[in-house]
Amino acid sequence: MIKFFALFIILFSLNGFSQGKENQLNGKWQLDEIIDVITGDVIQPSHATAEDFSYYIRFNDGKMDYNLETNKCTNEYTIEASEKLTKIDITYFSSCTELCCDQEFSELLTYDKVTEYYIKKGETLVLLSKDRIFYLSRIEEE
Repeated sequence: MIKFFALFIILFSLNGFSQGKENQLNGKWQLDEIIDVITGDVIQPSHATAEDFSYYIRFNDGKMDYNLETNKCTNEYTIEASEKLTKIDITYFSSCTELCCDQEFSELLTYDKVTEYYIKKGETLVLLSKDRIFYLSRIEEE
């Protein structure tokens, strides 16, 4: 629990992050790492399916899609700006294809539990949930 609060204190005390706005959120983002808030562990994305494989999320005016190892998912979201962070409400259930078997890493992609986000220097998206912090890099603007 102490790690959790220490991590958030450090996170909020950092200078140089820009407040997220919906038009800044629009675009394609690549997953770089996940931090488990409870243990503090840094989890790197698994690339079990192919050397050049990467996890991504694409946001576009209230709709989002993302990939798992094999399947692709879609969802909807709404945002509400605040002074420091921007609140995001992602629909609880994603609609995903069921082509085959995704790897264990996909179980960590609990984007529907994300409640807030911010964008650091226009290029790093940080999604916050009670259990995980997702760091993503911009790879394409809408």
